[in-house]
Amino acid sequence: MSEPAVILDNVAVSFGETSVFRDVSLTLQRGDVAVVVGESGVGKSTLLRAIAGQGPFTGTIKVAGKHPKEIETDFHVVLVPQQPFLWDHLTALGNVALVRRITHDETSAVARESALKFLEKLEVDEIATRYPFRLSGGEQQRVSLSRGLAAEADIYLFDEITANIDPRRREQIVRLLLDLAASGKTLVIATHDRRFAHQMSKQPLELTQNGLRPLNGDEK
Repeated sequence: MSEPAVILDNVAVSFGETSVFRDVSLTLQRGDVAVVVGESGVGKSTLLRAIAGQGPFTGTIKVAGKHPKEIETDFHVVLVPQQPFLWDHLTALGNVALVRRITHDETSAVARESALKFLEKLEVDEIATRYPFRLSGGEQQRVSLSRGLAAEADIYLFDEITANIDPRRREQIVRLLLDLAASGKTLVIATHDRRFAHQMSKQPLELTQNGLRPLNGDEK
């Protein structure tokens, strides 16, 4: 068997004397989907940032066989944050096209063609020429997701990506992400939405201060 895509072994995060969580262990193979649910403030986003090499931790984290700090600028691993953080000076199309130019070294024209295809997947191609300030929260979130998908990473870390999404489009995102996993991509998803969690995984996980545990099936 090939090396696991993600390994967490007794991972803990503390800020000063305040412990966020401890004893988090998880192993994911290529194509696996891990969905992490937890109360607000328990550290779901903190865990994703640690995996992405953007935050402190103790214990062991290996992503594609590397320490997170080694993959911080490696576009094989992409973190899609809860806040869209779109580049204000670029249109929706420009935001996605820039990622294609950076990650795939495409020319400007080719990058725009590629970007439009990813915007179409999230039904935001009709607002491609709008700047972020003219987009609703849900539209910004879908453009941000399009931008993340445009990197065509091997491992994706998704943080509350359905927070501002209506039910119909949430179902669309579920299908899109399941197809992504079926193609061999590894997904780690943090969410407060328990219905979404059960749609994405047969066994979602709950993050507590003392680690991960199976989320009860009756909590849909």
